[in-house]
Amino acid sequence: MFKYSTYDRALSLSDLATYADRIKTNCLETGNILKQDGDTGDFITWEQVEDIRKFLIDRQKTIINMNTEVPYYNLEFHKELLKRAVLIGIKYIQPMMDNSIATDSFRQEAFFALCSVARAYNIGVLVENKENECAVDHYFEELFKKELQVKPKFIFNPAEFVKVDAHPFFHRFYRSRLKNDIIILRINDCLFKTKKQVLPGKGNSEIKEMASILLARSFDGWFSIGSYGQGIDPEDVLSHFKESLKHM
Repeated sequence: MFKYSTYDRALSLSDLATYADRIKTNCLETGNILKQDGDTGDFITWEQVEDIRKFLIDRQKTIINMNTEVPYYNLEFHKELLKRAVLIGIKYIQPMMDNSIATDSFRQEAFFALCSVARAYNIGVLVENKENECAVDHYFEELFKKELQVKPKFIFNPAEFVKVDAHPFFHRFYRSRLKNDIIILRINDCLFKTKKQVLPGKGNSEIKEMASILLARSFDGWFSIGSYGQGIDPEDVLSHFKESLKHM
């Protein structure tokens, strides 16, 4: 009935697949598994790409989102990455963003060039709100006043809004022009006062309200269960979230 994904960029692909088995999902969000380890920036071999494809088939997993770990304006890197990403069925890529996109026209052009190249491979580009990248959110909110031929999709991360003392539902989602393009809702909660992460429904991230309104709008994306750190188990996160779904 609902689609779940799991993410933890610190884990290897094999470990993430095992982590996903624990919460009974087949959808993964990974770091850049197509890049060689280290700082060389080289890609893995085509044989290794094929090994990943076979691994995903064997484990019955799909990568719905891969964080490229490279800035969005590095178009040549992403062109090479996309050639490989399409072979293993990646649905979306998430490049590194920064606040310069709000003011730098050359970087704006580079971002939409990336979206166009990705679309040619039937791969989408994702942008996620971050507490230190508020200008990115404002830029896209203004941009979406216009009709766009090519545009990104969005990851809504409510805890990141709480960290800047904003109510995710009432202050951000309710009036947002981006709401129809949200593909992933992060199920993470935290407290206004301490910014400490807590189980869903125990903090100020308005998780239940966000899930409810998205489902009321025929949301067909993923509820994303990730590694909180701070000793919170992902199975507990999923359990608490499922209970909230039952009472909507």
